[in-house]
Amino acid sequence: MKEQTLLKIALVSSILGLAILFAVARSGDAGQADISSIDGTMKGNHVKILGTVQDVHNTGEVQILDISQPSSITVFVSGQPPLKKGDTVEVIGRVDEYKEEREIIADRIRVIPSQP
Repeated sequence: MKEQTLLKIALVSSILGLAILFAVARSGDAGQADISSIDGTMKGNHVKILGTVQDVHNTGEVQILDISQPSSITVFVSGQPPLKKGDTVEVIGRVDEYKEEREIIADRIRVIPSQP
């Protein structure tokens, strides 16, 4: 085969591979959920919620947040800059349950800037 033909095949294969990787990565995103729809059947699933911090408890390395939208849920966060009451946040994490209460163990949390 000619060198130019091999180069074209390699280029097409690379582009096709990147497109497949992008599609697979996008399909793994957590879907946004309403807090009221999160229940025990979702334990272990990853979710994304948007809500307002109603209360913050700091216990050393972990922050325990009460997030509402208007239903509320407890979110556990570690290794995150301090959050404060009133912050609007997007939380991505794993649904868990403790003493029959639903909670989210956060993988990522992002503060949504308030509009002026």
